[in-house]
Amino acid sequence: MSVSIQQLRTEYKRLCRLLGTEGVLHAVPQAFGDPHVEIVCGKYHYVVSERGSECERKSTTDEGELLYWLISGVVHEKAGNFELKHRVKGRDFRRILFAKEIELMRRISDEWAERMADDIQKILAVHPYNDRLGGYLRRGPHKSIKARIGAERFKSRLRRVDR
Repeated sequence: MSVSIQQLRTEYKRLCRLLGTEGVLHAVPQAFGDPHVEIVCGKYHYVVSERGSECERKSTTDEGELLYWLISGVVHEKAGNFELKHRVKGRDFRRILFAKEIELMRRISDEWAERMADDIQKILAVHPYNDRLGGYLRRGPHKSIKARIGAERFKSRLRRVDR
């Protein structure tokens, strides 16, 4: 039997307080990418929409699973803010981010922290840490690559003009 949206809000707020933040659980779509929850026929739907377009939808009948998804977003945001303030030049930013995510999730539950650690290991198996780029992977391709490509295009244009 599913619980009401009000019961979910109460539990979500309690968990957010353990993280030192106030949480608002939405039941209608939000314009700026905040998740909302729908309860339809005893099933929970975690939905993220932005500017009227649905970006993500996950469904479950397990209240705990839904709360894990919701709290994971809060944990990621708090860990991201922490990482920005404590960034270490020359290190992949995810080293601090992931460690903080696990630390924060442990405030909620050891089981959830272990689950998050497993999820992080899956990410790292495909995308290992890369300290060579100085931890600034969010910027996209390395600037020297862009500069080289741009320089090559510029040189080829000059060659065409010279002919």
